[in-house]
Amino acid sequence: LTAELIGKESGTIDSSQFNIVDSKGRKFRPTDNTDVMMILSDSSIFLKQVDPNVPVNGKAVFDIATDATGLKLEIKDLRTFSNEKGYVDLGL
Repeated sequence: LTAELIGKESGTIDSSQFNIVDSKGRKFRPTDNTDVMMILSDSSIFLKQVDPNVPVNGKAVFDIATDATGLKLEIKDLRTFSNEKGYVDLGL
């Protein structure tokens, strides 16, 4: 993933801001499996400080049902008290 904060304030990317949503409306959270997180350690996108208008790269792992189709990445706004969300079609 490549993430960028558009605006004037920095922030921290948190796993609670991301879900994968399928065509049935099911939501899949990023894995919290410690073995996977240890393997990703330095390349994980989560808990990275992001400065405004400076893209950061990283990886995220999701546990997704084998019958899931029409997958989209749901991204929640970083701003406090914001309920805004954006979606990226993953083409899967």
